[in-house]
Amino acid sequence: MAEDNEEEEKGEENGIYHRKTAIIVGLLFIIATAITILGIVFMGSSLEDDPIDLVKVADNENGIIIAVICWTVLAISVAGIGFFMYPILKKYNEGLALGYFALRLIEAILILVSVISLQSLVTLSQEYGTGDYSPTGLEPPTTMLMALSDWSFIIGTMIFLGLGGLVLNFILYQMKLIPSWLSIWGFIGGACVLLYGLISLFGHDPAILAAPIAVQEMVFAVFLIAKGFNPPVINNRT
Repeated sequence: MAEDNEEEEKGEENGIYHRKTAIIVGLLFIIATAITILGIVFMGSSLEDDPIDLVKVADNENGIIIAVICWTVLAISVAGIGFFMYPILKKYNEGLALGYFALRLIEAILILVSVISLQSLVTLSQEYGTGDYSPTGLEPPTTMLMALSDWSFIIGTMIFLGLGGLVLNFILYQMKLIPSWLSIWGFIGGACVLLYGLISLFGHDPAILAAPIAVQEMVFAVFLIAKGFNPPVINNRT
């Protein structure tokens, strides 16, 4: 009888823990999406010229710095998702769970590399504003920093996001933590954004391929906040 009560209490504790985790993960997904869009808005068109116009960069310095802050928060959110999902996913397969956490951590690091490159570009525009450097002399480092920022962001938020989506939704489907249609949607979305990233390496921009995972993550986030994971399946694996 005592053992039954102990098991019941353990199950209740696990249920509370997983419910809180579901809410946190859901909020992190929403924050990651919202902050990405906000960063793009503040960035504006100041970095769209080729070669980069340092005068435009200097004029929109505050907007770029805000974008840098936004994408720093994005990196933290991405790493946080992997961190909070690990204890749940490892109940199915610890290796895959660790792999998912590693993919999200690498994604976060690449986003930070992009952020540092952007901030360095702002510093370069400030140096240009002092008149100590000629536009020709600053063009190579400007091009290099912009390329590093772009490719780090693309590889991080597309290729590693896609790989992470495949792993996450495979485990979610196997554990039946969420409705099957939602995990299948996420798996397809992960494959699409991964393909988007790979195609981007060849200079193309099939942005429509990012739509499935973008919408799925928001539906997934709302589902986690509203209903959480499937408690019976989790409890059976504790």
